[in-house]
Amino acid sequence: ERTGKTHASWQIPDQAADGQETLEQAPELPPMTIQEELSVWDRALAAEAGYILKKRLDYLEKISDYASLSLAYLTESNEELSLKYKTIGGISHLQSEEESAGIFYSRLQRSAEDDVFRGSSSIGPHRDDLDINLNEYPARTYASQGQQRSLVLSLKIAELLLLKELTGERPILLLDDVMSELDSKRREHLLQIVSGHQVFMTGTDKEHMFENDKEPADFSGTETKQSINYYYVKGGKVTPAK
Repeated sequence: ERTGKTHASWQIPDQAADGQETLEQAPELPPMTIQEELSVWDRALAAEAGYILKKRLDYLEKISDYASLSLAYLTESNEELSLKYKTIGGISHLQSEEESAGIFYSRLQRSAEDDVFRGSSSIGPHRDDLDINLNEYPARTYASQGQQRSLVLSLKIAELLLLKELTGERPILLLDDVMSELDSKRREHLLQIVSGHQVFMTGTDKEHMFENDKEPADFSGTETKQSINYYYVKGGKVTPAK
């Protein structure tokens, strides 16, 4: 049985579910018919993979712009952030959904024998990955701890701003003790970016979550800042701060 997980929380739940269903429904078949049967499933999986890939690449292009803006604003630096989608060779963002599906199908056919032996599909969106580079170097290995924190925060902010653009609504952003990891300038810039959005922020030092008197960042999607309400959590009880 071919198995796998299609990780696709990128605005494509129906196709992701279809792709996962195709992976899971490929039955255990007698050896005489398995290649013929897999060809049918491969065509369905390839079509869904082509669609998912196209949507992911479109999403990545949009979120990259917001992430780069957020990082530059947070850090006041010229560090270059780049996001690279890793999929099978021969596929690029310039190709159509149908062209990508054709390449997926061809690769699935070539790997069929090995996949049957392993009991899993080696080709498809469930095998894809994302590279995050800073100044053209892999952030995982070359970025400092502080740089990695800023990168993660920039990506979360980018997700917030993109969802606002796509839906017209302000999603809720959860930030757990993030202020203690930032210097005063980055704390100030973070509040300017998220000002006007719905944010739940936790911390152990109220001084880190000060009322920001500056206007929201020009790319934040809001024109007016919101007031901050403080609450204390102690012993399982939540009480308004005085």
